[in-house]
Amino acid sequence: MNSKSNEYQAALAAGKKVFSYYYPLTPCDFIQVYAAAHPFTGERYFWRSPDQTTCFLGIGCVKRYENPSLTDFEQQRRELKEQHFQPAEDDMSAALLGAFAFDEQNQPTEWGNLGNGLFVLPKILFRKTNDSYGVVLTAEVDETADVAEVLQQFADLQELVAQWVTQTHQPVGACLLQQTELDVPQWVKAVDETVSAIRSSQTALEKVVLARRMKITTKEEIDSFAVLARLAKQQTNTYLFAFEDQVSFIGATPERLLKATTTHFETVSIAGSAPRGKTPTEDQQLADALLTDPKNTHEHQVVVNRLEQALSSLLAEGFHSEARSIIKNRDIQHLFVPLSGKRKPTVAFLEAVAQLHPTPALGGEPKADALAWIRTHEPASRGLYGGPIGWLGIQEDIGEFAVAIRSGVFDGSEAILYAGCGIVADSVAEEERQETALKFQPMVRGVIENESTSHD
Repeated sequence: MNSKSNEYQAALAAGKKVFSYYYPLTPCDFIQVYAAAHPFTGERYFWRSPDQTTCFLGIGCVKRYENPSLTDFEQQRRELKEQHFQPAEDDMSAALLGAFAFDEQNQPTEWGNLGNGLFVLPKILFRKTNDSYGVVLTAEVDETADVAEVLQQFADLQELVAQWVTQTHQPVGACLLQQTELDVPQWVKAVDETVSAIRSSQTALEKVVLARRMKITTKEEIDSFAVLARLAKQQTNTYLFAFEDQVSFIGATPERLLKATTTHFETVSIAGSAPRGKTPTEDQQLADALLTDPKNTHEHQVVVNRLEQALSSLLAEGFHSEARSIIKNRDIQHLFVPLSGKRKPTVAFLEAVAQLHPTPALGGEPKADALAWIRTHEPASRGLYGGPIGWLGIQEDIGEFAVAIRSGVFDGSEAILYAGCGIVADSVAEEERQETALKFQPMVRGVIENESTSHD
């Protein structure tokens, strides 16, 4: 650390205010570190990719960006870039972790400050890239500070890291008192009205995704570490996230919104659903039926078409897509097509995210009409459900966002879980209700200690 003091001194003299320091770390379990960092409850931020090659754990906050908007947050990122210094030779760099609200025009009620979106620059950022592990420490100082103050902040944070990486904790699930599907009559009515609108020549609607909620009440306070650890064990090939504030937002989502390297964009089209089979033969039969089902393939093609249209304005040389296939999670399987291509150098990452969000898999088609319909027909605001959640580079315009589905907001001994499904002309309300009931199950199992439940 002291070997870099001259670089920090020069950066101070140049007017920099935010400083980061990286050092490598012996491989460790970031979920265990999340638990060890319990003194920072309310300021813990975890995000991991499905293949587990990319993982972030942020502890504490140097900067908080509340109510971020997709249309102007790129400017805030650039302003931070101007304030920020990290030695260029560091293997891993500081990053922003956070999420945007699904709909910035529709304010939620039970989310505290979190439902309108939040990004943070963590004091301590654990990073895993492929097989490399490291820590990025970040400090902010004023214009009167000297390099000794910067280095002392780093040393204090490094002591915490040394304590946490040696600890182990056992997750304990909560005992469920009750789970209740909320606003069912209103939601069924919304489905019926949506089907009528799609079939009508009076609207342009082709597809609308309607979300609904389930309330869980437990005997004791729900531990976000326990939920995170159980989801990590149960939902192995999903994006995994846990963001804490006044409340916690936790989930295990299969869906990438957009990944950006310095040269390429990558996204996926996921839509259409079927349950998993009890045997390999039954599972394959369900997958084959899903691949040929007219209603589900139409729903999926709507998503593919929009993504291809959006990508055409973001990519320099067209896109590459693969044949439609199946992605399987523990409880459910979906139709799946990955798409990628070389990004235009003039297109900012967040500009591309704004073009894609929400995809027809979470909003509908046409996009603006579907969003307006959702605002007036869904029983409750979504908050972060269905919004982009992930990370952003600071010095480089890179990052990755997943779509925050299969998720819930947690407050004490209560949780509100979210699930949605795509409504098209052939949709039947009770069938859609059963599909969403299946989508609640990953989060229910992530919370509870056992399978005995009381269900209203």
